[in-house]
Amino acid sequence: MSTGSRHDLVVVAGRLPAEPLTAGRRPVRWAGEYAALATALQPALAARGGCWIGWHGSDSNAMPIDRLQAVALYPVPLSELDIADHLEGQCASTIAPLFHDGAERAVFHRRWRRAYRAVNERYAKAAAAAAAPEGQVWVFGHDLQLTPALLRAMRPDLTVGFYLPLPVPPPELFRRLPMRRELIAGMLGADVVVLPDLRSAENFRRLASDIGDWSADGIAGEQRRGPTAVQVLPMGADAQRVAHLAAGANIGRRVDALRRELRTPRVVLLAIDALDANSGAEQRLAAYGELLADRTIRAEDCTLVQIVQPQIRPTPDQERLRGRIEQLVARINGSHSAVGRPAVQYMHRALDPIDVVALFRLADVLLATALRDGTNLIAKEYVAARADGTGMLVLSEFSGTAEELTQAYLVNPYDVEDLKRAIVAGIEPGPDTPAAMRQMRAAVLRQDVRWWAATALGLLHSSTEIPRPRIAADHHA
Repeated sequence: MSTGSRHDLVVVAGRLPAEPLTAGRRPVRWAGEYAALATALQPALAARGGCWIGWHGSDSNAMPIDRLQAVALYPVPLSELDIADHLEGQCASTIAPLFHDGAERAVFHRRWRRAYRAVNERYAKAAAAAAAPEGQVWVFGHDLQLTPALLRAMRPDLTVGFYLPLPVPPPELFRRLPMRRELIAGMLGADVVVLPDLRSAENFRRLASDIGDWSADGIAGEQRRGPTAVQVLPMGADAQRVAHLAAGANIGRRVDALRRELRTPRVVLLAIDALDANSGAEQRLAAYGELLADRTIRAEDCTLVQIVQPQIRPTPDQERLRGRIEQLVARINGSHSAVGRPAVQYMHRALDPIDVVALFRLADVLLATALRDGTNLIAKEYVAARADGTGMLVLSEFSGTAEELTQAYLVNPYDVEDLKRAIVAGIEPGPDTPAAMRQMRAAVLRQDVRWWAATALGLLHSSTEIPRPRIAADHHA
C-alpha cells in the first residue's frame, strides 16, 4: 500500500494513460497508447496504492496530480524544447530508426542527447520521490532507457523492471549510437529487462556482454539469476475488448455499411500503419500495384484499404514518406480504378476504435508487413476479431509476433515477389486457413494484455537483491 505520498508500485512511462478535459484538465478515462496497459495494471495499482508517472501530452504545466480509478497520476512536465529535442529528436529520429534495423536514416545531434539525459533524470527523480521504501517500479519505453540506472543510483532499495517495446538491433547497428554505453548501462540498472522477442534478447545479451560486466547462462527468454535478468515477454493485445466489440450488432451494421461504400468487392485487403518507413507501406503498395498491372488480380474484385495513422508533429522525413505513399496510391488508382471504385482506399487519419474493429471484421486479409517490429498489436487485434475462423493474416517474418503466431502466412517484406505471393495466397486461402486462424485466436485471447501485466508483475515480485553490473563511463557528448 502507499506510505503517505509514497507508493508501493510505481509505473513510469513516456505518457500518462489518461485523457484530460479541456476545462480543468482533469483526466476522465484511460486513453492513448498506454490505455490498454493501464486497464490491465489498474487492479494491481489500485490494490497496492500505486501511481503512474508520465507526461500529460502538452508543453503546459497545468495538469495537477490527480487520480483515476484509484490510481494516482503524476504528470512530468516537458517543455516545447524537450518535445523537439528529446521526443522528436533523440527518440523518434535517432533511436527508433536504428532500433528498427535502420529501416530509415538515423540522425545524430549532441543537443538531442543532452535533452534525452535531462528528461530521463527528471523521470527518475519523480519515481524516486514517489516510490515507498522497498517499493517496485516498472519503467516502460525506449524514451526512458537511462531511467533504471539513474533510479538505481538514487534509490538502491527499489526493485526495478524495464520493458523495451522496440526490437533491439544487431550490435553492429547499435554500436553506431554515440551514447551506446549509457543506454546499455541504463537498462542494466534494472533487476529485470523485458524484451519483445528472442532475437532482441540475443542482441541485448551480446551487447551487454561486450559493453558491460554481464554474462548469461540460460537460453534467451529464460528467467535466471544474475546481475540483470532478461526475459522475453511479447506484449499482449487488449483481445477481450476487441472480441467483445467485434461480436456486437452495431459492428455488424457498420461492416455492412463499409462493404456497400466499397461497392461490395469480393476481397478486401487491409493494412494499418504508423507514418514511418518501417511500416513497409511502400513495398506493399508496389507489390499490389504490380499484381494489378499484370492482371493477376483485378481492381473490380479486390480493394486494398490502406490506413496511415498520422503523427501529431511529423518530422520532415515522415512528411516526405507521406508524399511518396500518396504518390504510389495516386498512381495505382489512376491506372486501375473504375469510377467510384478505387483500387486503393487510402486514409491518412486516426480512426475511431469502432471503425477499426469494423475494418477487422470486414477485411478478408490483414497485411501486417512491417520491415521490423517487436510486437504487432494490430495483427493480434485482427486475429481476436475473427471469432468464426475466417480471414487470413499475412505477417512480416521480421516481426517479433512471427515467433508467436507461427500459423500466419510469413513474408519477407523487402521482397516484392514474396509480397505478391502472399497477397495472392490471402485472396485464395487454403483449406487449413480456418484452423490456423482459430489456433492463433486462442493464443491471442489467452496471452492478452492482462496476462502480460500479471506475468510482468510476477517477474518483478520474484526478483531479489542482486549485484549491479559495472559499466565503463561513456565519454561521448
